[in-house]
Amino acid sequence: MKKKTVDSKETRYVTLKIALVGTDISRTIVVPEATKLYDLHFALQGLFGWMGGHLWDFEISRLERYGIPEDWRGGWDDDEIRDCEEVTIGEVLPSRGSKMIYLYDMGDSWKHTITRMADPKVPGTRVCKTSGLMGIDDIGGSWALCSFVEQLKKYDANPKAKLDEEFEDILEWSGFDDEDARKKYLTEPDLGDLTATLKAELEG
Repeated sequence: MKKKTVDSKETRYVTLKIALVGTDISRTIVVPEATKLYDLHFALQGLFGWMGGHLWDFEISRLERYGIPEDWRGGWDDDEIRDCEEVTIGEVLPSRGSKMIYLYDMGDSWKHTITRMADPKVPGTRVCKTSGLMGIDDIGGSWALCSFVEQLKKYDANPKAKLDEEFEDILEWSGFDDEDARKKYLTEPDLGDLTATLKAELEG
């Protein structure tokens, strides 16, 4: 069972900017400094639209990486993975400007840079800024995602246009040949909805 981070009057909060490298997708969040990296992982999955079916880790440096050790056994440098349930955001990002990488899916290599910003003046778990759409699992990485989204926008503006064969295959595979699903995806996420997702993961 997931461990939840519980807010209290004594809780110290931090501001994190998370940017998906190679795209315009980013989220800026305010969360308790004592949040475990384990819980942050699940929050990022929801905030970026990932489905959770791949390996992942947090990389503080080449020699300091956190994840779920059991998931890494049998390969992928498993002996280097430390337990993400035993470390907090405040421990790995101790001050403004501190950075780490959240890497999801070792094949598509979804690389998220996480930077600790100035501490928030107002406490409380929330998403305070968002840019871009959601990710799409298994599409092939950042370049493929950006290319597909660009074509998807053109298709949405003119569904009768002749389609590139590869795009048509991905369109059907992704489910965005359905107009409602396509338009929902192409609408940038709402701050309120993202905040609800974040709170659901951290507060239960």
